[in-house]
Amino acid sequence: MDHKTPAMPIIDRTDPDDSVLFVRAGVERSRWKALRRGQIMPQDSLDLHGLRSHEVESVLERFVDECLGQGLKSLLIIHGKGRGSEVRGGILKPLTIDWLRRQGDVLAFCEAQPVDGGRGALYILLSTG
Repeated sequence: MDHKTPAMPIIDRTDPDDSVLFVRAGVERSRWKALRRGQIMPQDSLDLHGLRSHEVESVLERFVDECLGQGLKSLLIIHGKGRGSEVRGGILKPLTIDWLRRQGDVLAFCEAQPVDGGRGALYILLSTG
């Protein structure tokens, strides 16, 4: 994975217990607001249910690489709400958030609308070039 160095975020509310919103500098306000409202339709999705913590990073890396290679700009990642986890709130959400924050090709992400999974999923906006 040859992702560019991440630009500093202008918004970084990534505590898994709160409403998640992460936006890098340079992303237009109208674009990330549309993402939050669910107005940018995901072009592909990934469901992480059933994965172990040590599998998450490699699965995310492979998925995002494939999507970037196809020129996709918007994704949905379903991490679940952690109801089946021994850890309160689950482990997949914080692992996913941490990984996304470190990727330069990830411009923004936020919690999905209820129809797409709500607190159990994230909308992702990828760099186009």
